[in-house]
Amino acid sequence: MCLLDHWRFRAEEMRTIADKMEDPKTKLIMVGVAEDYERITKLLESGTLKLQTSPLYSAEDRKLRG
Repeated sequence: MCLLDHWRFRAEEMRTIADKMEDPKTKLIMVGVAEDYERITKLLESGTLKLQTSPLYSAEDRKLRG
């Protein structure tokens, strides 16, 4: 799984969990986390955010990003 797919998956996962929450405050927090994950994805795509060292940052990702 590439880095961008990882963050997209996490966002979707948080939305799925939020849908199951009964407490409105908890649901709002979970949706906020999903939106943060989507922002991370967009920043990575645009090159604004660059991760140099991460267990999620595979050799393949490093090759693609230079």
